[in-house]
Amino acid sequence: MFDATRVFEAMPSSAEATRHWTGNDDEEFRLSTLVSLAEDPLVVALSWRVSAALPVAFVGCYRLHLRELLRADLARLEGRGNMRLRFVHAGDGGVYVQRKPDAPQLLIGRV
Repeated sequence: MFDATRVFEAMPSSAEATRHWTGNDDEEFRLSTLVSLAEDPLVVALSWRVSAALPVAFVGCYRLHLRELLRADLARLEGRGNMRLRFVHAGDGGVYVQRKPDAPQLLIGRV
């Protein structure tokens, strides 16, 4: 098991984010992106589009500790000095960080 407080921190919505990402349920309910470990920690503003007919919903702003995500098996290394980060929108409305289906997951927000 992992300590969620070491993996990510929720930030105020006014925090200056390094990246602005929008997930989309039309993309198989997930958002997958490649990030450099040199960006650790990474501040992300995350939004989600549940449907093309609905506006984008702000999920939250987070400081992600990339190496801790790897240690917790919530992300995977990909190439030299990079990692694959995957967010999933589940049926319960939660947005999770999860390396792959059936792997550990961490709830970070709700849509």
